[in-house]
Amino acid sequence: MEVKSDTPHSYNDGELVIDLGNVEEKPVKRGIQRVLATAGVVGLTVTIAPVSYADPVDDSDIEAAHGKQEQTANSVASIELELANLSAKSNELELAAAKQKAAQIDAQSALLQSIDQAVVAQTKANQAKAELDKARQAMGSVAQAMYQDSAGQLTNAHYLFGAEDMASAASRNKAFESLASTADNNVRHYKALEEIATTLQKKADSIADKQSKAAEAADTAANDAELAAKAAQDQISQANNRRAELVVELASQRGTTVELERERLAQLEAARVAKAQAAANLVIAEANNKSGKKAAAQASAALAQANTDAQAKEAAAKSAVASAEQLAREAANADPELKALKEKAARDAAAYAEQKKREAESAAAAATAVAQAEKEARQRAEAQRAAAERAAAEKAAQEAANQRAREEAARIAAQKRAEEEAAAAAAAATAAAAAAAAAQRPSAPPSDGSTGSSLINYARRFSGVPYVWGGSTPSGWDCSGFVSFVFRHFGYSIPHSSARIFATYGAYEVSPSQARPGDILYWPGHVGIYTGRGMHIAAHDPSRGTSEAPIWGRPVYLRVL
Repeated sequence: MEVKSDTPHSYNDGELVIDLGNVEEKPVKRGIQRVLATAGVVGLTVTIAPVSYADPVDDSDIEAAHGKQEQTANSVASIELELANLSAKSNELELAAAKQKAAQIDAQSALLQSIDQAVVAQTKANQAKAELDKARQAMGSVAQAMYQDSAGQLTNAHYLFGAEDMASAASRNKAFESLASTADNNVRHYKALEEIATTLQKKADSIADKQSKAAEAADTAANDAELAAKAAQDQISQANNRRAELVVELASQRGTTVELERERLAQLEAARVAKAQAAANLVIAEANNKSGKKAAAQASAALAQANTDAQAKEAAAKSAVASAEQLAREAANADPELKALKEKAARDAAAYAEQKKREAESAAAAATAVAQAEKEARQRAEAQRAAAERAAAEKAAQEAANQRAREEAARIAAQKRAEEEAAAAAAAATAAAAAAAAAQRPSAPPSDGSTGSSLINYARRFSGVPYVWGGSTPSGWDCSGFVSFVFRHFGYSIPHSSARIFATYGAYEVSPSQARPGDILYWPGHVGIYTGRGMHIAAHDPSRGTSEAPIWGRPVYLRVL
């Protein structure tokens, strides 16, 4: 209770005016209020009503005062302990949420790596199958028959039919021996390629199965991260509600105002949040840094392989061209008996050389695209490394600031009791935080009736766009972001989530034999757009970006158009 008076110390008309520094109300004894003034303590002027003569203070009064003081101290300590426990629990759950988010980042990184491995494995299997098809064509019906029936079973007369003289017969005999040897080599080569193609396809199927498991792990990690974040938010909300209740009780026990206690606790909570956020940021930044390093290494390996493939294709093209030119010269100078065979061989070699030149050009273009993806992956990895370093520095700075704050709090505590009344008069009003308005998602434009073919042509325009997890624009997107962007251009609202795409359009599944360009391909954790002839276009992973690649594994075909 505070009553101010400018009346000097005097006894006048039944009023006793006393200068007091600290006034503590004592328990009422026999209806009389005692006022205990300590000599030499000044500061607060109190006017007291007419006084009756009171009994002297005895030991029971002192013990009662000490008991109340001790009870108040215990109550304050209990409240402070509960507040500390609330903060500790919030810190624990926020850090757990950050660790779950880091686990989600790791799982997503593993998923992207598995997708890249699946594409690489299926590409190798397709290449082996293509070589097998060429070997099958190269054998020819005559060479096949000679191999199966054994060339030794044919009589010499068979070689000599149609010969006009001995020289012609010898020439025909030599030609047939060469043909038999070629047929035998072709069949051996075919069987070797058949075994290689079978082995590589089995490996591709196995990697595709692993990709499915990686997708399940990524989904589980995402769900765990979401649950952990919700648990942390619920805990913070409960802590804030309980803290609001304790403010009133704490102010009453300490003899301060609710506003002062609320401000003090708000400052403590702000410090706690800053420290917890710095710790969480570091955990997530380190996970991003690890993922970035892995993606950069993966991109570097992809670039090395692409360069190797391009060099091999270029060398094969040069060799094929040289061989075709050599066969053309031989055909021009061949004996009449062999001229037709030599000319056909020269034509076949020329066609083969043209094919190899086209393959070399395609490989060179692919290497250029992979080089760009590798450069962007390195840049992202460097940015993530720098972010991790900043997060570590911020955490260290936050810890240092907290230490300084604790030291400053200890210094202020020594003089706080003398300053409480002045602080109460000068307390600032709490500022209201403005909520940011949520950005509205733009509505999809109406469909222009484009066919699947035009959709594919539009999608191919974005080849080379980098893969950015969570992105949905041509500056960078993930697999579902790319599919959603392409279909939105034609008036279709596709969810930005592979799982939600399957949940929405799963009823429109078609068999692979019924697939047509423009259908959506769904794998667990990945989607793309079917472009025809066993190919699809998708935002694969950081090392490949947006590109066209063979279909791998056993995707589900969804008919949206």
